[in-house]
Amino acid sequence: MRLLIIAPEQIPVPPFSGGSVENCIYQISKHVSYKYQITIVSRSNKNLPSKSVFGNTTIIRVPGKAAVDRFSWKHTARKLMKIYET
Repeated sequence: MRLLIIAPEQIPVPPFSGGSVENCIYQISKHVSYKYQITIVSRSNKNLPSKSVFGNTTIIRVPGKAAVDRFSWKHTARKLMKIYET
């Protein structure tokens, strides 16, 4: 089974400091990745690559809110699926 988790806040996953929601997303994904294929969509950060893969978990980091607002959610979902399939 595949799980898609969209981090709702401004801080990237995994967080450098703080970020309780992002930390929970990261920790939960580590615990269930043995059973599921997980993709996390998170905010980009200049210190992190745009895509990270560890085990069954893939983290895709995208630019901030302005980049998402230019597209409809349907269009954004299609773009994410193309990234996810590669």
